Amino acid sequence: MNNSISLQRDGLIDCLNRVQDCISHPKQEISVEGLQGAASAYFLSRLQQLENGRPVMIVTRDQNRGDLLLEDFKYFFHYINLKTKPQSFPSWELLPYESLSPLNQISGERLEILNRLKRGEDLFFIAPIEALMQTVVPKSFLQKYLFSVQLNDELDREILDASLAENGFVRSSLVENRGEFSVRGDIVDFFQPGAGNPVRIEFFGDTVESIREFDIFTQISINKLETIDIFPVRELCLSKAESENGLRKIYKRSKELSLDNSQTKELLEKIENLGFFSGIEFLAPFFFKSRETIFDYLPEHTLVVMDEPDTLVEKGQQFEKLIQSEFNNCIENGRITSSPKEFYLTPKEFFSECEGLHGPLKLSSLKITDSEEHNLEIK
Repeated sequence: MNNSISLQRDGLIDCLNRVQDCISHPKQEISVEGLQGAASAYFLSRLQQLENGRPVMIVTRDQNRGDLLLEDFKYFFHYINLKTKPQSFPSWELLPYESLSPLNQISGERLEILNRLKRGEDLFFIAPIEALMQTVVPKSFLQKYLFSVQLNDELDREILDASLAENGFVRSSLVENRGEFSVRGDIVDFFQPGAGNPVRIEFFGDTVESIREFDIFTQISINKLETIDIFPVRELCLSKAESENGLRKIYKRSKELSLDNSQTKELLEKIENLGFFSGIEFLAPFFFKSRETIFDYLPEHTLVVMDEPDTLVEKGQQFEKLIQSEFNNCIENGRITSSPKEFYLTPKEFFSECEGLHGPLKLSSLKITDSEEHNLEIK
């Protein structure tokens, strides 16, 4: 059975109460109809006002729809004085297996969301279905490359410099762009790809004396921090051991598929000599020991919200076909890459993962059920 509510028939307060009752239990699917325009964002904002203390993941058909919802949420959260800040978990905005890398800012935003989920924060975030069907960096990777600095830490500044360089930051005389860092005496500045402002760490000897965000143009401090987590610039940073292990797997896969030896040799040389090059992220499964998705980061009490669920089913199927088509093109052209099952969830796997959490709460702009029926049913 499906639990279906019409906003037009039942009214806002009644709908909120019924939804709140349903989502207090896991695996209770519920639908709310008649949420047109910005109504879905307002409805969820009011629900968040009642349900604060639970992670909420809103699934959208694409990045554009997610961006529009994010702006609506920012307005309504401010309007009803919610302290929670709505976030975005963006897609790479690339074709599957494209020979390009995601923008550093996108990777930074994604890594920040994953780290905050890993720390157990109750986030309210929006993500397109493509981003959620794609695998993410394993928790072990994030733990290994995350570098935390706290106020009054005893820390050799050279260790901080080395960590920034290892995480893919580019050294510059003055920090002006994301992904850069600079060192001037006892001051270390860096600009994380997913951050709104750069950060300045000042040392007194080996003691972290202050951590501050500052304005990129005026250099004036904006906000004092107690601690800062420094993430990699990219979603794939390789140690020598990880690189060597991945090289062996790639060579083995190439032999299994009887691919062109010259192209495989060229790829192996790029990995060995360059370490990073455009498009290497699609080879990530060769270097990671486990296949993990964002669902491995979500706690069991997470509420899943599906924006226009019928459209999501269609988009998931379309994306699966695109993945397979692009993978086939790679193989036909002698390009080695990870297989779809190593890098993506199928639509069936994705929706199954969603159903294992709280909800899903399905929001539809159209009113589908008969207005004369009392159609609140518990599944």
